[in-house]
Amino acid sequence: MAKEIIIAIDPSSTSLGYAIFIDGILNLEDGYGCIKQKQKVLVEQRVLNITSEIWSILKKLKNKRCKKTIVCEDAYVGQSINGSKPNYRIQGILIGLSEVIGADIHFVYPSHWRKVLNMQQKGLKRNDYKPISVAYVKNKYGIDVGDDTSDAICIGDAYLLEKKG
Repeated sequence: MAKEIIIAIDPSSTSLGYAIFIDGILNLEDGYGCIKQKQKVLVEQRVLNITSEIWSILKKLKNKRCKKTIVCEDAYVGQSINGSKPNYRIQGILIGLSEVIGADIHFVYPSHWRKVLNMQQKGLKRNDYKPISVAYVKNKYGIDVGDDTSDAICIGDAYLLEKKG
């Protein structure tokens, strides 16, 4: 039986990446992926759809008798607050779902997890980091994933590295 399950999430209302770590090891069977939504769908519906899909993943963990932690990238205000609102809604939903499954929840800024994994570089923009996280996951795990999934895996790795001290 698992002692600890970490669910790492890179939230987005169009492409939410997730990764599940069991006792510090990425579940390579079915423990990572991306929940995609079409941009043209109204944001409220996208958030509802993502909620339904993430719940279908999390409810499988509800009755597991072990420590559970959700680690989620913290939302930031980009060019406009309206662009960030869907991510704030998803964060609120994740807080509620963490209560339902009995999990702790932690939020980490992108700059923080990148610093822990030695990815943070002066002068790089948000999109410059996408290929870096994809390459990190390819090198470490030997899997090809998109940037939202790779970011979720990196968030989990950074959390686990920091936890080790």
